[in-house]
Amino acid sequence: MYPLTFKPIYIEKIWAGNKLKKLKSDINEKSVGISWEFSGHKNADSIIRNGKYSGMSFSELLKKQGEKLIGTKINKNQILRTAILDAAESLSIQVHPNDEYARIHENDNGKNEAWYIMDADEGAYITAGTKTQDVNVLKKAVLDGNLEDYVVKVPVKKGDIAVMKTGLLHALGKGILAVEIGENGDTTYRFYDYNRGRKLDIKKSFDVIKPEQQCFKPKYISISYDGYRKSYCYLGSEYALELIDVESLYKNESNIERYYIYTCVDGQCHIKYSDCSEEINMGESVFIPATAGKYTFEGKCRLMRSYIPNIEKVKKEILMNITMQYNCIQNFL
Repeated sequence: MYPLTFKPIYIEKIWAGNKLKKLKSDINEKSVGISWEFSGHKNADSIIRNGKYSGMSFSELLKKQGEKLIGTKINKNQILRTAILDAAESLSIQVHPNDEYARIHENDNGKNEAWYIMDADEGAYITAGTKTQDVNVLKKAVLDGNLEDYVVKVPVKKGDIAVMKTGLLHALGKGILAVEIGENGDTTYRFYDYNRGRKLDIKKSFDVIKPEQQCFKPKYISISYDGYRKSYCYLGSEYALELIDVESLYKNESNIERYYIYTCVDGQCHIKYSDCSEEINMGESVFIPATAGKYTFEGKCRLMRSYIPNIEKVKKEILMNITMQYNCIQNFL
């Protein structure tokens, strides 16, 4: 096992912008709105592009290597997905089901997700949540075509993270380039689409909508180390998110219990492992298998690390690191 990189999967969308083309020189299609950077889902099974497993799909490698790939504490439904979304126009207002509903009605998993805003035009916003918890009011608003009067618009800028739970009405707004981290599901119910003529999923949307659900921008706990700064951004049962601002060097090693995904959300770097070195550009993701061993990121970049956490262990890690840094500051003073 070694750090894996993947061939992006490009998907055309009517709302696509031009920001993604600046990151991906091989995009020839005019309307690519999504680049799946890593996925193990049946609808978008990523192809490995580096090393001895080059050309093999992630699902094939998972069958061959199992726990060596994903870890002893992770099951095959807990494969996170990363994608880049480029919106010139607002996406449809939509909602994702939870695991139970998705498995019964779609033979799929639910999908909690988060967005990291890589770039945003001035005045950009995401739609996330509603101003009313009365489902009947929302039903009437959909019929009357004025749902926009009842949704919450959250201003966003470069570097923001927004967390969206299942059941939350949400939409990426125009002028935004975002990295999406999501669970291993691909079911989206389109609730409202600005009269663009696409199919809506009104009944299923109302089955799963949670009007009380709101998105939130997490507050970071940041700790400085030699060569990098680490920020704990979100810790939940579905996934954890961290930002690692690398000034020169970031060293780590794999964890037999779980895999990690690093996504370069700003800058550029190299990942070094064994006797190999690979360039990682902005927008690209690296999958660290549970038995990959030691690895190093070199350069000046911002990495977002996503993984399925042991929550209590992470809490202890945060507390220990804060305590250590406090003691170091006190000794210095």
